[in-house]
Amino acid sequence: MEDAQRERLASYLATLLSRIEREKRYPRAARRRGIQGKVDSRFELDCKGRISGLRLRSKEKMLRGATRRAIEAARPLPAPPPGVPCPMPVHFVMEFLLR
Repeated sequence: MEDAQRERLASYLATLLSRIEREKRYPRAARRRGIQGKVDSRFELDCKGRISGLRLRSKEKMLRGATRRAIEAARPLPAPPPGVPCPMPVHFVMEFLLR
């Protein structure tokens, strides 16, 4: 992958993850119980921005559910830029921290 393509991919992923993060809502029950944690999130994104194979890993069921809802609320996701291989794997960690 050439530098320009890597930059387009990095910019696209930042946009994608920002869009998902904006939809994140801390579950009230988790907040009341003081539950914090991370959700390891993985899926494949096709050339039209559709998600398949969503896998969420966390000890906390409420946080997994909140992550799933954030991803679903962010749809439809933008299609990857030209030249980016499709389907492409997406992996990120969503953190839920009480402040």
